[in-house]
Amino acid sequence: MRHLLWLPVCCLLLCACGGAQQQNNTLQEGEGAFETIEWKVEPGQTFGQLVSEVRYVPLESTKESLMVSIKKILIRGDEIYVMDASQSAPRYGIRVFGTDGRYRRHIGREGKGPGELLSMKGFTIRDSLLFVADLRADKLVVYTLAGDFVEQQPLPERAVSSCVACEDGLLWSGDIYYKEIPQDRYGLYRTDDRGNLQWKKQLYGEQDTRVFLSENSDSLFVWRKECCDSIYLYDRRGEVVGGIRFNFPEKYRIPYDQRLEVKSKSHREDFGYYEFDMPLVVGPYLLGLVSQPQDDWINVAADRRTGKVYIDDNDHNLIRARVMGGYALSDSTFVTWITPDSEAVLQERHPEAAAALPDDVRQRIDDGDCVLVFYTLKL
Repeated sequence: MRHLLWLPVCCLLLCACGGAQQQNNTLQEGEGAFETIEWKVEPGQTFGQLVSEVRYVPLESTKESLMVSIKKILIRGDEIYVMDASQSAPRYGIRVFGTDGRYRRHIGREGKGPGELLSMKGFTIRDSLLFVADLRADKLVVYTLAGDFVEQQPLPERAVSSCVACEDGLLWSGDIYYKEIPQDRYGLYRTDDRGNLQWKKQLYGEQDTRVFLSENSDSLFVWRKECCDSIYLYDRRGEVVGGIRFNFPEKYRIPYDQRLEVKSKSHREDFGYYEFDMPLVVGPYLLGLVSQPQDDWINVAADRRTGKVYIDDNDHNLIRARVMGGYALSDSTFVTWITPDSEAVLQERHPEAAAALPDDVRQRIDDGDCVLVFYTLKL
């Protein structure tokens, strides 16, 4: 598995859910193929059957590298670049580790001056440059991979959800999650390296939710409508190229206008509806979390070639809580992570899976370290 850490990556995951009444899930002619996966859960089809190997990489914790809430991971060469989403994260910027998990350095520091950060909304890498979007300071900060400050420019837009590097610029997604003001729902735009706007597309309507962008693919993933059952795939020009849909029972779908009410409740199990969340495409597989009517969420992997649905099992638990994510490294490999907080959730909800963690890994988590988990899936 060590060689997997040398793969260029990764797939950025930022998504949330939304739905619409009477939404037509069929793409228009010429917009690409729309795949449908029937929601049929077979007891003998478990996620463990798809896993060929699991590798754990604990990240060394020092005063500078201690993290609370990982948001994004990129791997370049023999180094792992990690963004922490906690409020204290800008103090040490983007953390850099070796592929063995040893801490090496940080890029950026907290402050209001040139090259300093007040908050980090997203980051990306192209060639020898690292770009950080500081939403609070309204600026795009550029560093070398060694950590030297290069320049900073104003952000092209304020409602930033994510960004990825293109060949000759940056691709951005707007945060359109429950935005009621139409002009805030522009969805996707592109800039040059200095943040100058090249084009902007009003991709989404009043009932759409978020988009997440792929670092290692030409496809952009848009999560939208019909009780969070549909992913629309766009290319880097903003054109629809396909889509994937879970066909949940119609009586367990919820109209979009009830979504905010549901989100405001603390116990989602009180509501009788299906919801597919945090989608991740890894080669022929679609992975994510599914909330079931009157029940807790489960991890799911669907084989797009066969339409079969595989659910989580205790031997090969897909370890990620609602606030966590995953990144595709290749057509067969992806990475997730365990933080001390998420390990506590794992202990509570899946004690068998927590007990199955290697003793040295569990000890590192108890000591306050984050652990990356690399999965290889069977092709």
